Amino acid sequence: MEEEDKETYQKTMEARLARLGAKLDQLKEGADKAGEKAKNEISRLVHDLRQRQEEARKKFQEVKGASGEAWVQLKGGLEKAAGQLKEGLDQAGSKLKQAWHKEETGEGKEEEVNQEEVKQEEKQP
Repeated sequence: MEEEDKETYQKTMEARLARLGAKLDQLKEGADKAGEKAKNEISRLVHDLRQRQEEARKKFQEVKGASGEAWVQLKGGLEKAAGQLKEGLDQAGSKLKQAWHKEETGEGKEEEVNQEEVKQEEKQP
């Protein structure tokens, strides 16, 4: 029974990690289509999320290779890693949506223009 539970858990977690990986790929694609400022910020987040993804994969391999009761103890770390990856993806997705909204509505453009004017004034003697 325990081996069957482990196998079921592994299949479920493998599918979950695959879905999170696909969302991460979508986020990267969305960042590539965003404005320069948003693209840079989201790209940085994607880089951090790739590290979280790798950590979750390592934890998954540990659980997969564990036997007996050890896998039950290790799965807590995997759940945490997968949860952190999902949370980070959700946050990055929200930032990307905000960036797209700003681009569509022109929000933030006035602030950018004002900052550019300040830079121009600072350059003048």
